[in-house]
Amino acid sequence: ARAGKMTRGMLDLVRVHDAVIEPLRLGSWLERFADEMTQANHRTVTAECDHELVVLADADRLRHILTNLVVNALHASDAHQPVSIDVTHAATHATIAVRDRGHGIPESVQTSMFQPFTTTKAAMGGTGLGLALAKRFAEDQHAALELAHTAPDGTVFHLVMPLATPSADPTPEVEAPATEPGAQRRVLVVDDDPDVRALLAHLLRQSGWQVWVAGDTEAAVDEVTAEIRPNQFVLHL
Repeated sequence: ARAGKMTRGMLDLVRVHDAVIEPLRLGSWLERFADEMTQANHRTVTAECDHELVVLADADRLRHILTNLVVNALHASDAHQPVSIDVTHAATHATIAVRDRGHGIPESVQTSMFQPFTTTKAAMGGTGLGLALAKRFAEDQHAALELAHTAPDGTVFHLVMPLATPSADPTPEVEAPATEPGAQRRVLVVDDDPDVRALLAHLLRQSGWQVWVAGDTEAAVDEVTAEIRPNQFVLHL
């Protein structure tokens, strides 16, 4: 499984995909992202951003970058510690800061952390391709990913993104399709890969589904059992 994950990461590094860079209203997008990451990982992820802020971004690449940073931050932090995403902005750019409350990144890793195959999580199945690919995706959309701070009190990564011009119209929010009164459009996503869970949940929510997420079958059964009402539940396999 680790070999397959590494191979997919290597292919992503060498493939050439055109970035689709569009105006993106960052505040509402980050709120949904933080909520999805909180549900997918059963850990608190918070996001603070001006709702009027519009950046130029490829939403898929942005999701990949932030998912990698947040998952790394969750791994670095104690179970009760939240991970925060905070946004500041200047005249031409916005800075997305992802902060954990872990014990910092070893100095021996800092100089090579954005290079392929550098990892401190080999025992957990890490391939060392996550940050390398995240940096590549940042550069694809004219952004910059950097380590801003690391110490025994935690680590902060900065993703610096260009702001959209005032005249640029952000991509409109996708509205959920209408359903008949009383109808339920609900789906349970079960996958042990947090990136896959978050992406599937995001796409399904954009299509109008109410989404549950679980990282394994035991958690999936718990989610379903908690929602069952007699004669009102049908399971499709």
